[in-house]
Amino acid sequence: MTKEQIEAIRKRAEATTEGEWTNFDDVLCEYVNEVYEYDRLTEGIGERIAVCSTIKDADFIANAREDIPALLAEVERLRTIIDDLLYDMTNEDCTDQFVINQIHAELIEKLLGGDTH
Repeated sequence: MTKEQIEAIRKRAEATTEGEWTNFDDVLCEYVNEVYEYDRLTEGIGERIAVCSTIKDADFIANAREDIPALLAEVERLRTIIDDLLYDMTNEDCTDQFVINQIHAELIEKLLGGDTH
């Protein structure tokens, strides 16, 4: 994906109705195919966001409000890691096995938080 495509997705996500969305599938019943704003303070519903053909569609849309920004943040994190790796490979002596091992260890730490398995 290009940076422009990611930015367009981010702008669409930011332009949506703010706040948490829900289809109340875990609160009311499993047959709610509408998506609403949800106010945690009052535990009430706000504006209807969508009416869907299926419960699964409603669940997907309700979760998209949090899922899309989380996915965009992960893309940004991974791109930063790639940029750092490319910088290291350009500016370090990659003929030295010790340097390669350091770069590899740093990459694993950044990607997996230190979990090598």
